[in-house]
Amino acid sequence: MDRREALSMVSLVCGGTIAGAAGFLSGCKENKPKSIMGILDNSQQNILEELAETILPKTSNSPGAKDVEIGKFANRIVTDCYTENEQNELIDGLLKLDEISQLNYNDKFIKLSIVDKNELILKLESESKTSNQTRQNESPPHYYSMMKQLSVWGYLSSEIVGTKVMRFVPIPGRFEGCIPYETGEKVFS
Repeated sequence: MDRREALSMVSLVCGGTIAGAAGFLSGCKENKPKSIMGILDNSQQNILEELAETILPKTSNSPGAKDVEIGKFANRIVTDCYTENEQNELIDGLLKLDEISQLNYNDKFIKLSIVDKNELILKLESESKTSNQTRQNESPPHYYSMMKQLSVWGYLSSEIVGTKVMRFVPIPGRFEGCIPYETGEKVFS
């Protein structure tokens, strides 16, 4: 099995295609010069980080999405790997997120209570599932799906989560296919 097949299978398990996969699989080749700062501005990064923190909040046992700086990670991936259509969908989605928040809760997403944020995210989750099931192959995934994928991907691939939350073995020993798991143990990174 090659890398493309493995990623395709992972995307099917995750419930859809991975946004930016074309750039990711081709090594993120740049067709045009990009800004050093990335395509997202600070306010857009903050909105994305707040959404990610709502999905992956800080607990006593693990850092939150803000702690691992999801905004910076997402900005780099969106800038380097997403197609122009995917970039536009995500940026428009960040604006829509604030518009929906203003319309339903009379405030910006960042300023909402955790209860209101969770309620809004559940609505977007449902909307994105419907949208992604009916979308055409050439159209980008729903903006919320891309935001969620970036959040989970950035969180799980961060150094802090890989070393502090999961068991990190910098130089693994031999392969052991069946290791008994005891409740409460950390998973391997």
